[in-house]
Order: sequence, then structure tokens, then C-alpha cells
Amino acid sequence: MQLSQSIIISRSYQSPLTPKRATLIYRVLVELSPIWVQANLVLGADGSTSVNGRSAGLSSAADRTRFHALRAECDAILIGGATARSEPYRQTPKPLFILTRDLDSGLKLSNPAARLLNATPTEAIAQIRTLGHNRILVESGANLLRQLLALDLLDGIYLTITPATPDEGRFPIDELLNLLALNKMELISDETMSEEHFLYFRRSRSD
Repeated sequence: MQLSQSIIISRSYQSPLTPKRATLIYRVLVELSPIWVQANLVLGADGSTSVNGRSAGLSSAADRTRFHALRAECDAILIGGATARSEPYRQTPKPLFILTRDLDSGLKLSNPAARLLNATPTEAIAQIRTLGHNRILVESGANLLRQLLALDLLDGIYLTITPATPDEGRFPIDELLNLLALNKMELISDETMSEEHFLYFRRSRSD
């Protein structure tokens, strides 16, 4: 997979991403504010967001290490209804909020920390913050991410791009990069390990 050199400046590492280093990278990047909305997303090289309906098929050990490091730092997790129906969110280390406008879709909550929000993305973020959760990690698919970016609600996004090409639930990488550019997101960190890219984009400090 080729990534635009005007966007990606790669640094290669021989050793795997360790939990300690993943947490260190994360803390350095989010120390700017105690209040934020960050997203975490794994994509295949063709923009796929899942394999057989789940993102786990795209994830590697290194990606899961960063995934758990991000969760350790947030106050709450936000997902969309489609993600809740396809992914196993039976247990989470932090409160889980599910944003859905279709409460009659048969969505069943097996996670005691989960709560449904029948709201717009803007209203959902506000409601979560009124409950004292200021650091919100979004673990959604393409639909909710597009909405959050369109509404200028994201402060940053952690993106993993793997070599997989299952052609499922695609979020074209070029489309995502264009949306990030429109939101004045700048590339802060890029690690390349084996054939995987671990990227972090953050809203420009000039905003």
C-alpha cells in the first residue's frame, strides 16, 4: 500500500510495540487537555473496517496493545448502534455509551456498564460530559466517524492500517485523509512495524 509522502513520514521500529511504549506515546500526545474526544480505528489496506463483521479480524497484537493503552486513559467509550450489534461489547473497563436513533432495532445490552443514547452526536458528547466523563474514546465504524468529523467534534484519531484486504465495510483511506485535512488534523506520530502503519492525527494547535 502506498501512502502519500506529503502526509506520511515513516519511522521504522525493529522491536514490537510494548504496552509501556504505547502508553507513553499516548500520554505524551493527549496531555494538552483534560477534555477531549479521540477516536481509534483499524483499517485494512483497502479501507475495510471489518472481517466477517468484526474489527478483530484486522487487528494485530501491536494494535491491541495500543487499543488497551488508549482505553486505560479514557473516562468513557462511545460507539454507534451498528458497532454494538456486530462487536462483542459484553464487558468494558470504562462506561460504555451507545449512540443510536433506532431504539426498536432489537439491540440488547448485556454490558452492565452500557447506556443507550438516543441523541445527535453533539448531544451525546454533551450528555456524556455532564456525567463527569471528560476524556471520551470513540470506537466506532465509518458512519459515526463521518458524522463526528462533519460536526467538527473530534480532537484526534489513532489510525492503524494493516495489509489486509477483505473488502468489507470499506472506509476509503483517501476519503478519511481528506476529512482529516478538512478538520485541520495534522499528523503527529507515525510508526511502521512489519507492514502495519500506526498513525496519530491531532487537531492543529493553531485552532
